[in-house]
Amino acid sequence: RSLVESGEVLVRLRERRVRAGVPWSSMAVVVRSGGSVTQLIRELRGLDVPAAAAGVLESPRDAAGVRALVLALETALGRRSPDPESVSELLGGPLGRLDAVAIRRLRAGLRQEELAAGGDRGAGQLLVDAFEGAAAPEESSADAPSIAFAGIDTPAGRRAHRVSASVHVAAESVGSGASIEDLVWGLWDRSGLASLWGEQAAGSGMVADEANRHLDAVVAFFAAAKRFAERRPDAAPGQFLDAWRSTSVQEDSLALRGRGDAVLVATPSALIGREFDTVVIAGLQDGTWPNPRIRGSLLGVPDLVDLLDGRSSAIADRRRE
Repeated sequence: RSLVESGEVLVRLRERRVRAGVPWSSMAVVVRSGGSVTQLIRELRGLDVPAAAAGVLESPRDAAGVRALVLALETALGRRSPDPESVSELLGGPLGRLDAVAIRRLRAGLRQEELAAGGDRGAGQLLVDAFEGAAAPEESSADAPSIAFAGIDTPAGRRAHRVSASVHVAAESVGSGASIEDLVWGLWDRSGLASLWGEQAAGSGMVADEANRHLDAVVAFFAAAKRFAERRPDAAPGQFLDAWRSTSVQEDSLALRGRGDAVLVATPSALIGREFDTVVIAGLQDGTWPNPRIRGSLLGVPDLVDLLDGRSSAIADRRRE
């Protein structure tokens, strides 16, 4: 399936919406497998068509906001030592909200300061040292100052400093015996994402849908941390992360959820017993979808039925039917 096909689906749905006045919620798009649901929903939303899945679109573990909080927690707990990749992921994720160009400029600024101080550390190491607030290594110049994000007087430098400071505050809280619930809330509160995503979610369109998905995932993460703290008050925060990563099925309900006025994208099994004004079957492919494979052929039941009814048992005819 391609963007061309998604555009064709969009045309059909908009025709029913504009010309016939059919609500989005009275339309459905049927796909062959669950793996196609997420991709098609994102493509339709990108074309300004509200779309939703029959159940949970993605696990909270896969949401960007939750992944960023987990990475910050692992760093604060000392379970993962900062390296150029993890620091770039933190700064480029929802906590730092820096794009690739801003991170590149930040690395260049750190390198420029290092060269001005007579040092020779690479940009990747400088990024890690600035995040940790570490002093210059012994092999650097003796009078080389400690490199930190606070010394980069740019919006990217200030934002990187806030992320670094927030993780360091969380690390100090770990030493004070803070619970996993307190750690998660502290990182979230200092990130400023509550107001940002809250304002976006109050709007409409693709940005609002994305913000609502982020907030739903973070709320689910908070709820899991709270339940863990209540059930195991003496457990270390790292045990919660182990439990969170090892859980293959989320604790929330798998029942159908309210989707508002949006097109439902689902597999055939998720649409059993439901009625719609307009149904689009996406990705039709001769011989593959719908699947023409003959069922019940192990014991020859269809052949027996045809024999008793006096019909020909030609396989080709049965597939065509």
